[in-house]
Amino acid sequence: MKKEAGSAHIIVIVVLVIALVASLGWIFWQNFVQTDTPKKQELTAQTDTTQEKTPTAEEKPLELKEWAVSIPLTEADSDFSVKMSDDDYYIVSSSKANPGCEGEHKHSIGSVSRFVADEKSEKGSLLDGATPREVFKDNNNAVIIGKYVYHYSRPQSLCADVTEDEGKAINDAIRRFTKAFIQLKTND
Repeated sequence: MKKEAGSAHIIVIVVLVIALVASLGWIFWQNFVQTDTPKKQELTAQTDTTQEKTPTAEEKPLELKEWAVSIPLTEADSDFSVKMSDDDYYIVSSSKANPGCEGEHKHSIGSVSRFVADEKSEKGSLLDGATPREVFKDNNNAVIIGKYVYHYSRPQSLCADVTEDEGKAINDAIRRFTKAFIQLKTND
C-alpha cells in the first residue's frame, strides 16, 4: 500500500507541474507573442504603402558637377547634398544627420572620391601598388564608369557623442546614401 501512495504523489506532482508550465506558457503567449504579431503586420503595411508612394529614382539627381556624374535620388532622399572639398573629393552631407562635427563637415556622412581606374599606385600608398580597378572591383561602395572608379567612404568616426536617436538618423542616412550611390551615372 505504501508503494501505491508514493506513486500517486508523483503522479499528482507531475500533473501539477504540467499544469503550471501550460499556464505560464499561455500567459507568456498572450502578453508577448500575440501582441507582437499585429505590430509587425502594421509595420509591414506601412512600409509597403511608403514604397508605393515613393517616386522613381530618376526624379532628382544629386550632381557631382566637377566630375560630370550624378546620383539618382528619390524624394525621400532630398536631404543629401555634396560639396567639393579643397582636396578634390566630395563631402556628402545629410540635413537629417548631425554627427556633431563643425564647419563643412557639420552634417557629413562620408565622402566620394574618384580614382583613375587603371593607374597603378605607389607601393606603400593607400592602394599599395595596385590599380583602383583591382582594389575596388568587388567593393559595394564603388562604381566603375569608363576610366574612373568612384568610391563612397563612410565616416570613420563621429565628431562628438550623439544620442541614440541621432545615431539612428546618421546610420539611416548612410544606408540610404549607399543604396543611392551604387546607381551613380554619367551626365551624358
